[in-house]
Amino acid sequence: MRPRNSYTRIANKLTNRPLTCYDICLKTPTQFEETDKDSTAIYTDESITALEPHEAIRKRPGMYIGDLDTGQEHLVWEIVGNAIDQHLLRRATQLRVDVDVAGRRFEVEDDGPGLPVGRTRRGRSAVEEIFTTLHCGATWDGHFPHVHVAVGSYGVGAVVVGALSSRTEVEVHQEGSLWRLVLERGLIVEPLRSVGKTSRTGTLVRWTPDDEIFKGKRARPGEIARRLQELAYLNPLLTIRHGGRVLPSRGGLAAWVLALANGAVEADAVVETLRHTDDVSVDLALCLSVGRDTRVTSFVNQSPLTEGTHLDGLWKGLRDGARQLGIKANVGSTREALSPGLVAALNVSLSDPEFAGSARYRLKSPIATGAVQRAVREALSRSFRFNETFKRAFAGRFPA
Repeated sequence: MRPRNSYTRIANKLTNRPLTCYDICLKTPTQFEETDKDSTAIYTDESITALEPHEAIRKRPGMYIGDLDTGQEHLVWEIVGNAIDQHLLRRATQLRVDVDVAGRRFEVEDDGPGLPVGRTRRGRSAVEEIFTTLHCGATWDGHFPHVHVAVGSYGVGAVVVGALSSRTEVEVHQEGSLWRLVLERGLIVEPLRSVGKTSRTGTLVRWTPDDEIFKGKRARPGEIARRLQELAYLNPLLTIRHGGRVLPSRGGLAAWVLALANGAVEADAVVETLRHTDDVSVDLALCLSVGRDTRVTSFVNQSPLTEGTHLDGLWKGLRDGARQLGIKANVGSTREALSPGLVAALNVSLSDPEFAGSARYRLKSPIATGAVQRAVREALSRSFRFNETFKRAFAGRFPA
């Protein structure tokens, strides 16, 4: 069937060619109506404009940070994620995140080794590349573990912070020197230079979101504080400071599920495990609360994810635990029996996870199912062996 107009013909052609960071500038509908009089009309090289990374980001910010209503929070997570990566590599132990009262100025500081300041093959310093190049960041060496603490399919790097902020200041403490870089709306206005001496290491990123992009929208300080508290429990050996105080983290996920259950736990038992198997790390804590609410919180590489193969593994592991006690259970009956009052927190870490959909709403990696299932089964087996009261409470959730 012949395309109805020039717009359709152009759209069809575009879908058959790979898109990179080019932004294709097309004509207006009125212009299309005019050119459609010529049946041979087609876009030409003059119709295509190649944009610099900061220009592309500013032109279509939603493609890089999602909804602008929460976009300023996404900028925080891009920088925080870099710091947590350094912690997972045992290079950082301190993280500070501050937001001013109006939610218009942000600071993230860590005590890691500092962003690299040496020259790259492109002739610029590495830290300048990090803040001006798409998909380039402190994790560009491809190491694992690696996290994207922002929700969704984004994770394009610190370049979005520089591009979408009216001013971004970066300070790097490294090898006795304090380095400083300043950008405005994605453009370097003060190239990286040494501005003094220092006796510590680390990186400080300070930025002001650009009102030209966010149109007066404000970040939600309460949501930032909530997510930072999650990250504190997920990384109990990392000291996270926010709003002038250290966020509680001692005890990790076990302490978190106790807090979620308000301390009302059957048999005073929390089942917990930290296990690495099949190239998947499983960090889990669960308990049976005296209430009836189900509170299952799950993450993949520390990013919240409420569906997927990791949760399939959780329920299969709980089913296996029931079978250890001689209960004839399947996944369905296990969910029905244990859901009321179940409080659990689960984080799986794996390299190259596979997700469903561009929004990454569900984990598809089959390897996660078996890894979580074995971790849960073994953790329950230990608890049954050493806590007879919990064993009876667990079995008592199932019909006689």
